[in-house]
Amino acid sequence: MQKKWLFFFIISYLVAFSINVFPSMKFPDVSVNGYHILATCFFLVGLVTYILKGMKSSIEISRLKGFLFIGFFSGFLIYLFHIFEDIGAGGFAADIIGSIQYPFYIIFTIPLFGGNYLFQLNYAIYSIIASFIYFILYLWVNRRAKQ
Repeated sequence: MQKKWLFFFIISYLVAFSINVFPSMKFPDVSVNGYHILATCFFLVGLVTYILKGMKSSIEISRLKGFLFIGFFSGFLIYLFHIFEDIGAGGFAADIIGSIQYPFYIIFTIPLFGGNYLFQLNYAIYSIIASFIYFILYLWVNRRAKQ
């Protein structure tokens, strides 16, 4: 019966992703509104519910820890690549390195992008905030796994 919490987590991720994908790609030209922050909150509720009720086996714990760690790492990676793009603007190498950040941005930052309604930051700095959220959740899962 633990699969229902995984299913809830996946549904919350897909809802948050689908609602936040357009404004996250077009920000600041498209504004983030209350629906986007509600979608982000729904994703966080799904994730926290899965942490509290769905994580039972060591395989589930290690997969979730891996997801959260990569989410934590991706925020810093996006920020560093954005800085590198600004420094080496227009070069072929900057384009290649910049394209590496997009899968990380799509997978890990977009579901949390509704929180940018509160801050109105550019995508790189908001990725650091998303990274911090993933880090807090990683530490929490790590602590719960040891209990």
